[in-house]
Amino acid sequence: KMAYSPDQVVVAGDAGNDRQIFETEFRGIVPANALDELKALARQPWHYHSPRPEARGVIDGLLHFGFIAPDDVLQ
Repeated sequence: KMAYSPDQVVVAGDAGNDRQIFETEFRGIVPANALDELKALARQPWHYHSPRPEARGVIDGLLHFGFIAPDDVLQ
């Protein structure tokens, strides 16, 4: 509905109820604490598996995809 292009969107999730968002063309962030079921599903080259858990994994993924810069992240 919002007409965003795939390069303007990133999805993130860690549980089975997030499955559908990883079945799109959008880039995805899978944090380290994600369920194995989701990790197995999100194997497309446009998905990023962060070595960090939870919100830190999402921030890591946003850095990876260039949605935020290192200077934007509090240390």
